[in-house]
Amino acid sequence: MQKTISKIDNIAVIIASVDDLKIENNEVKGVQLDDERVLFSSQVILTTGTFLSGIIHIGSKKIPAGRVCEAPSYGITNRLKSAGLSLGRLKTGTPARIRKSSIDFSKLTEQAGDHVPRPFSEMTQAVKVSQISCFITRTNEETHKII
Repeated sequence: MQKTISKIDNIAVIIASVDDLKIENNEVKGVQLDDERVLFSSQVILTTGTFLSGIIHIGSKKIPAGRVCEAPSYGITNRLKSAGLSLGRLKTGTPARIRKSSIDFSKLTEQAGDHVPRPFSEMTQAVKVSQISCFITRTNEETHKII
């Protein structure tokens, strides 16, 4: 998409994090970037991704972070909270690893992948690694007590 967007007239691609909104008379007039630049605009669309107050959980430890070697975004989070917006979090993490031999697959529902898997990125021409099935399981009251 970057290649496609860069070919469109009147579009400038600026790669930066938004730290704050520029608000005048209760109207958003632009954004302030993490490098202190201010971009003015009649419209602002927030696409926060997973970095908004990003946290990595490792066991019981919580570490503020974005993706590998990238920082979370807190400035814009504080602005949204101060504007009275409620913020939530969706889990985007990696599931726990368990020993395959400890699973009774006969009690689970198999969910096979695509026969010919399609890559998510256009930069990937083909998926060349062997695919394995997923298996659906459910929790119950006993599981919730353990958790």
